[in-house]
Amino acid sequence: MSIDGTRNAVQALADGELNAVIESNPRFGPLAFATAQKFYAGEGVPEDVIISDRSYDPANAKASLGGAY
Repeated sequence: MSIDGTRNAVQALADGELNAVIESNPRFGPLAFATAQKFYAGEGVPEDVIISDRSYDPANAKASLGGAY
């Protein structure tokens, strides 16, 4: 199992070398900064800001390769 979600890990899953891959999305920076800008500008921000991660398994690995980081 892998927790990086990189394209190489998803490829290894598709090749049968891993059993599962959980992606911890590294591209949350723009969302974090946009939320901070709204907050400091006095705009309302949600109490919870959810960063979407993905999980891959043998059933979706091949089809998901194009979206892996």
